Amino acid sequence: ATNLVDQTHEAVLERLNSADPDKDGITNMSLHAHQPGDKTLNNYIWIIRRLLATFLRESDYYTLPFQPPCQRSRTRLISALDEGSMDDQEDALHNFLLAVIWGTTWEATADERDCDPTLCFLGLYSLQTTGEFHGPDQTTGPIARICWALRLVMLRQIHILCDGGICTDQLAAFNEIAPFIKEHNINTFSSLQSLQHYASSIVMSTMPLPSIVFLDRVNWTSLYFKGQYFSLEKFQNILRGLEEEILNLWNDQIMLGYNIRVDYGDLVDNLKNQKPGYSFITLFRIPRTLSLRTKIPSLRRSSRIPIKQRSSFSAFLG
Repeated sequence: ATNLVDQTHEAVLERLNSADPDKDGITNMSLHAHQPGDKTLNNYIWIIRRLLATFLRESDYYTLPFQPPCQRSRTRLISALDEGSMDDQEDALHNFLLAVIWGTTWEATADERDCDPTLCFLGLYSLQTTGEFHGPDQTTGPIARICWALRLVMLRQIHILCDGGICTDQLAAFNEIAPFIKEHNINTFSSLQSLQHYASSIVMSTMPLPSIVFLDRVNWTSLYFKGQYFSLEKFQNILRGLEEEILNLWNDQIMLGYNIRVDYGDLVDNLKNQKPGYSFITLFRIPRTLSLRTKIPSLRRSSRIPIKQRSSFSAFLG
């Protein structure tokens, strides 16, 4: 569906991205696709995979409130995934999400108050292994990702209506699916947006517990970070150990124990040279006498240097 974004009029994309146009008007920020290769797209996809897996798998521990049409569409989708072609799978998935899940009016009854499968999935997803639910700050992200996928499904439906000749243009097709993508209607999108507003309100009005608690309020040298004890002395020991490792690496493996120096005043560097592999050490303007190899007679015969040391030494000297 993201490939259809570039084939859609800007006015339609703006309406798709407007959750409550009656209240806030139509936004100027149109619905857009994430860049290929961007990690953001993968973060948006994985929760939809979980949602579909929850809808398609059988479970002995819970049942989702699927109506009879939902069950039939679910069976067709499972059959298409097992035996159908790619086009059949896409059509079955689109029909399942649009006509059955997100294009259906889910009204609460006396027997089932939470009858929307998407909201049921969100509750299962928020449940942790400890039996607790995720806090509001961990819920807003998944809701936003599901709403983004819902908009893409509606975008695909707009093109299906236009390509099939059911609607004369994209704006007319949008008006057909608009009731299912606006707030304050009886639809999944409105329910998700209501939860999003509620969770965001809690996050903005609640002061979180601190991650850092200082134990030493005089010199500020010790603290707890998320329950883990840290002290300035520990950091100093870490830095001291790193310094010793770097010195040993330089003196023993790079300089091979030779105590020599280079006159820094003769070094020349071309800061505008951006070619891969460029090094100031190989610059032709640097006198050959600066080469460390010329300063160490025993290093002129490279056969005396072990293979690993020779390669690293040559890479360093140029």
